[in-house]
Amino acid sequence: MTAKGLHSAVRRLLTLVAALAVLVGAAATHAQTPPPPKFVYDKPPDVKLVEWKAGTKMGLLVTSGNSEITTFTFGGNVSRRDPWNKLQLEFNAAYARSSILIASDDNASGALDPGEIIRQTQTSANQWNLKARYDRFFTTNNSFYAAGLAAADQVAGKEFFGGGQIGYARQLHKDALWDASAEIGYDLSYEMLAPPTDTSTLVQSIRLYLGGNLRLHQTTALFANFETLLNMNPEKVPYADAPADNPGKYVPEFKDTRINAKVGLTTKLWRNVNFGFSFALKYDQNPAPRPAVKDGAGTEVPFAPGYVPFVDRLDTLTEASLIISFI
Repeated sequence: MTAKGLHSAVRRLLTLVAALAVLVGAAATHAQTPPPPKFVYDKPPDVKLVEWKAGTKMGLLVTSGNSEITTFTFGGNVSRRDPWNKLQLEFNAAYARSSILIASDDNASGALDPGEIIRQTQTSANQWNLKARYDRFFTTNNSFYAAGLAAADQVAGKEFFGGGQIGYARQLHKDALWDASAEIGYDLSYEMLAPPTDTSTLVQSIRLYLGGNLRLHQTTALFANFETLLNMNPEKVPYADAPADNPGKYVPEFKDTRINAKVGLTTKLWRNVNFGFSFALKYDQNPAPRPAVKDGAGTEVPFAPGYVPFVDRLDTLTEASLIISFI
């Protein structure tokens, strides 16, 4: 090969090497180029919206003829809840009157003559209560609460009673099957007793509460709750357990324990219509003095001097009702 041919071969070899270097460099550069940015947004956490609930229940029974009874019950509730706040408002009322036959031996003959069988109409239930409560959650399972109550139960000797509560609530357990919660707090109540006592007092109490729900089926659940109030101050009202030699003694501390308990079942019948059955009891260690009692003519008969009868310590209520939910 001549010098000129050798020179030409070397030139072609260098050109090929340069071309390969360019291709390798381009490939390397392409391999190191970052991919174009992708704008991907994380899904925001689930946030519960404001939840409203409202419902009502009502019952009416009227009979005439041989049995004359009128009974009316009404109740309603509304609540609003968001992740950190809950507000509840509840109202219940019950009223019943009955007319019974009594003997009125006006001529004192020892036997009943025409016109001496009369009807006496009396109120056998007259009660209502209105309660509002606010919960402020500071964690999922813990909250502070404040509540207010206004109520009356004239047959039980309480012309009016009401007050407020504050305290701490703790959810003890919650899953798909059952849940339970407990509360501890302070209760301040004002009681106005019915005539002839006509006495009022303030009661400061420790409040303890335990309640829960058990789901038996997708549409059926059991519930139970238990509340007790322990008076911390003497009460300036007649003392049911006062010794005979001191009937005017006031109620001492922790001698007016009150218990409110309720168990029940609710089940859905159709869409927003539910059936409810419940049993409730109220126990008052120091019940109110009995209201004035009327004779057959409707005239109040006074109690003998020094005699103060008291109403029963225990009241119970068994209820079956249809509950209609609006929202």
